[in-house]
Amino acid sequence: MSSVEETGAVFAHDVDMTGVARFRHFGAEGPLYEILGPSGDDRVRIRVVQSGEELTYPAAAARQDPKA
Repeated sequence: MSSVEETGAVFAHDVDMTGVARFRHFGAEGPLYEILGPSGDDRVRIRVVQSGEELTYPAAAARQDPKA
């Protein structure tokens, strides 16, 4: 049953990861990043557009960052 709980946790992310909404800025004037998908523990995988670096980022922060 734990696999069902883990799968359900993926749907808990309410960060829009579709269309152009998946592109955001770190803060008001920070670098552009792309949300790639959920990463568990209320985090998302992102790619910094300028550098190509991929990392995990808090989903709560991604929800608050401005859309590009």
